[in-house]
Amino acid sequence: MCLILGTERKSTGANASKVLSSSVVWCEFLSTALTACFRVYESIPGGFYVRALGVLRSLALLFPTRLKVVPHEFSDRASFRSWLLDDDGGFRNTFTRDIRAREQVTAPFVWFAPSDDGHDVEDFLGGHDDTLAWCREFMSPRDEIKPNYPVADMMDDGYTKDHGYDYDLVVIGGGSGGMAAAKEAAVLGAKVACLDFVKPSPAGTTWGLGGTCVNVGCIPKKLFHIGSLLHESVRKDTPSFGIRLGEPNGASATDELSGIVPDPSTQMRWELVRENIQNYIRGLNFKYRVRLREKEVTYFNKLAKFTDKHTIEAVDKKGRSSLITAARFLVAVGGRPSPLSCEGAEHAISSDDVFAMEKCPGKTLCVGASYISLECAGFLAGMGLDVTVAVRSILLRGFDRECADKIGDYMVDHGVRFKRDVIPSKLEKIETGQTKVLFSDGTEEVYDTVLAAVGRMADTDKLGLESVGVETNPKNRRIIGKFEQTHCPNIYAIGDVLDVSQRDAHTLPVRVDKLLTFCFFWGTENSRADARCYPSGSLSCPSSFWWRQGGHGLSKCMHDCLYTDRIRVCGII
Repeated sequence: MCLILGTERKSTGANASKVLSSSVVWCEFLSTALTACFRVYESIPGGFYVRALGVLRSLALLFPTRLKVVPHEFSDRASFRSWLLDDDGGFRNTFTRDIRAREQVTAPFVWFAPSDDGHDVEDFLGGHDDTLAWCREFMSPRDEIKPNYPVADMMDDGYTKDHGYDYDLVVIGGGSGGMAAAKEAAVLGAKVACLDFVKPSPAGTTWGLGGTCVNVGCIPKKLFHIGSLLHESVRKDTPSFGIRLGEPNGASATDELSGIVPDPSTQMRWELVRENIQNYIRGLNFKYRVRLREKEVTYFNKLAKFTDKHTIEAVDKKGRSSLITAARFLVAVGGRPSPLSCEGAEHAISSDDVFAMEKCPGKTLCVGASYISLECAGFLAGMGLDVTVAVRSILLRGFDRECADKIGDYMVDHGVRFKRDVIPSKLEKIETGQTKVLFSDGTEEVYDTVLAAVGRMADTDKLGLESVGVETNPKNRRIIGKFEQTHCPNIYAIGDVLDVSQRDAHTLPVRVDKLLTFCFFWGTENSRADARCYPSGSLSCPSSFWWRQGGHGLSKCMHDCLYTDRIRVCGII
C-alpha cells in the first residue's frame, strides 16, 4: 500500500525535508510553490504503516492546502519487496544521495517528490519513526524566521555599556506600555528613568500616572459600564421576580393583582459614582509610582522634549527645566482625542473629560460611530440618561458588518437614539448653559453635553522629534519607522504613537515593550510581535471584541486578504 502526501514548499533538493519541517502551523504564510510529496509503501495494512498513515491523514485533513494523501496498494508483500529491493532496479536505488534509503527494507518507506506519481524523487524522509518525528516537527512552534513574517531587521543604535550618559534607557510616557518597558529593563539590570506628564485637555481635565487606559479609558469606562448594567438589571429584571425596590412608577393594586409589577423607581447619583471611581483610580496612580520605585526606576513628572538624539529637556509643572541624557529612548506617549472641526467645537468635551465631570452629563449627544463613542453612549444610556449618537456614515467602520449592525440594533432597543448621515456644523452655548447643535441636514437640537469621539491624534507635537530626524505622519502625528525603531536608531516608539501599519491596541504595548527591552539588554533578536495578531476589546452595549487578524495558521486566501487590507473580526460577547 502507498501513501502520497503533498505540501507547498519553497525549495527543492537536499534541503527539502528541512524546509518542510520548518513550515509549521503557527507562522506559515502560503504562497505559490512546488508540490512535494512522499509515499509510504506496505503490502499488508497494519502495524507501523497503519500508524504512520493515520497520523499523516489527520494532518492532511487539518491542512488540505499543504498536505495530500493518496493510498496505493500492492497485491502482496512479495510485490512490494520486489518493487523496493530488486537488485537490478529496486526503487530504493533511485536515492543515490541518501544511504539511508538504500538500506531501508521495511515499510513504511517515505520520500519527497514534486508530483503525485512519486517517480521524480527528491529526498528520502525515512520509515515509521522518522515520519512521526517529521509530523511532530510540523506541528511544533518554531523560532526560525518564517517566510514573509515580520523580522526585526533593526539598525545598530550604537549602544555600549560604557556609554557615559545618565541612563541606559529613558522611557517617555507612563502608560501601560511605557511602565512595562521601564520595569522590565530595570529588572534586566539597566539604569532606567520614566517621564510622564499629562497636558490638560481643552476642558481642563488632567490625571495621574498610568496613561489613558487607566485614567480616562478602559478602567473608568468598564466601571461605569458595570454600574449601568447593574442599574438596568435592577430596573428590568427584578420586577419579573416580584421584587420591589423603592416606589414603582405608576404602581397600583390592580397592577399587582393582575400579575404586572411595574419597573421600580431607581436613580443613579452621578456625583457619587464619579467620586468613587476617581478615588479608585487615584489609588492605582499611587500603586504605579510605588511599583516603579520598587523596580528602581526613576520617575519624573515632567514634560520631555528632544534637544539632540541623546538629550531631552525635562520641564516640570512649575516651568523648571533640566537636561537628561540616555543611550536609548523609548517614546510611549499614546494619543489624545481629536477635536471637532466645526464652529463652536470648544463647547464639546471629549472622552478624556466625561469621567471627571462634576455634574451629571444629562441629555448627551455623542458625535462619532467609533467604539469609543458607542461605549460612552452605552453606559450613559444604561444610567438612565437621554443619549443620541450622531453617525456620519456607518457604525464601527472596519468591523464585521453583521456584528456591527447587531450592536446598533441592540442599542436602539435599549434606548439609544441614532441620528444618521449627519455631522455637527455648528455648536452654540445658549443662556441656560446648554449647547445648541446645528446639524448638516439643517436640523438643530439642544443638549446638556456634547461628547466628541471622532478619532485620536498621537501626542507628539511637543516632543521636538523634528530636531532628531524622527518622521511623523502629518495626518495623525504618529511616528513613522520600521517595527519599533524610528529613523533615529537609538530612539524607539511603541503603542498608539506608532503609525497605523504598526500601531498596537490596548494591552499589546505591554507585550511588545517587554520584548523590546529583552532585545535591548538581553541580546534577544527577532522577538517582534505583530500588532495584527492581537485582539482589543470594545465595551459597547452589547460588549464586543475586535480581532486584528494576523497570519498565524491562515489559509492563502485569508493571508492575501490580510496583507491587502487589514481584516477585523467583531463578535458579540
